[in-house]
Amino acid sequence: MRKEALGAAAVVAAVLGGASLIGGSSTEDAIVPEAEATSLPVEQVAARVEEIRGLKFKERPKVKVVAAKDLEKELKGVEREAARELKGIAKERAESLAIASELVSTMTGLIDLERDKEVLKRDGEVSVAGLYVPERGRIYIVEEVVQQNAEEGEAVLAHEMAHALEDQTFGGFERDPKPFADSSFARHALHEGSATLTEVLYRIKFQGVPGPVDRTLGVVRKQTTDTKAPPGMNVFSQFPYADGGKFAADLYREGGWDRVNRAHQKPPKTTAAVLHPGAWPEDRHERPRFTVADTLDAQWDRLGRADVGEVDTLAMLRAGLPDREARAAAHGWEAGRFEAYVRKGIESSCEPPCRPDTAAVIVWRMADDAQAKALNAALRTSLGKAAGAKPKDGGVLAFDGGAAAQVHRGRVAVLAFAPSAAEATKLAEAAPRD
Repeated sequence: MRKEALGAAAVVAAVLGGASLIGGSSTEDAIVPEAEATSLPVEQVAARVEEIRGLKFKERPKVKVVAAKDLEKELKGVEREAARELKGIAKERAESLAIASELVSTMTGLIDLERDKEVLKRDGEVSVAGLYVPERGRIYIVEEVVQQNAEEGEAVLAHEMAHALEDQTFGGFERDPKPFADSSFARHALHEGSATLTEVLYRIKFQGVPGPVDRTLGVVRKQTTDTKAPPGMNVFSQFPYADGGKFAADLYREGGWDRVNRAHQKPPKTTAAVLHPGAWPEDRHERPRFTVADTLDAQWDRLGRADVGEVDTLAMLRAGLPDREARAAAHGWEAGRFEAYVRKGIESSCEPPCRPDTAAVIVWRMADDAQAKALNAALRTSLGKAAGAKPKDGGVLAFDGGAAAQVHRGRVAVLAFAPSAAEATKLAEAAPRD
């Protein structure tokens, strides 16, 4: 998917071809009045993408050029269809996990619902330049992009054609995974990174964009950054394209498309493997297995639990630390997991983090004792800057309405949130020791 806003940023026009972007805060505001869809050389682009990738379509996808506002409707329709497929317990779990993920994000200062409300609102109005929908076997391209710059529309089409070609060949296409789903986010980065590399090579070979590949990919991170967004959220928007593109380019440099194809056949299991390509394909990890349910009394219900990958950890740290320091502290990640709880009878109007009535435990397993200790120190600093934490004795942090406690045991780092320091300490101590 080619997007041009926070939350799922793409390789935008300015990165590779210098074309204008779709502007405005909403896709309802079209730059160009609606007109007849401009033709794209669909067959030619498909053939060129096949040439670049060394693969053949089983069936070339249908391509439709639509106004931005109509594509937004199509995207919402696809999301509704996916939501309808979830029923019963599966639907309840998905909804609870979404709330739990938001809770952990606000507790750690990754997002602040009041501070970031305008940014979060814009995330719901994302401008999409192109979209591949495997369920429909169709590619959508935004009409305004094509009208402004035909070559840009062609390059966006090449990106989406790459998605379709690789999906038909390898399967498992990940369109829009959520944070705290590490293996899914890693696959998504592979798919977007591979399509980004295809698009870069297309522009270099067929549109006269100067090489080499690394020069072009080097500015992707900057162009997928929303300067008005909190740094942690930008980590998520940059990762599939900037880090995924680098991952694909590194594999391509090592062994051409055969090496990239092998990654599609055996996708990275962790975001750490994407951030550090040398870890693939042996990126095995074992999640920390734990529950603190028995530590809490009957007044608490578990909302959900999920992975905390290296990219999630990096996003938490970037909430309060410079990029270099955050990456250094997150490096050495081997596994991570969280559990989130809510007190029975909590008011539905209580806005996360709602510290007096919520609790959470995050456990990391790092490569060694020193890195676990460094992670805890970095988290402590980040929480102070991003979430207003006030350091206290005994590894305790005080917040308005709540507290957190940190524990470091060997290569394990633990961060627990609860309404009081005593409760947070009790939860942290109940977490696993290895």
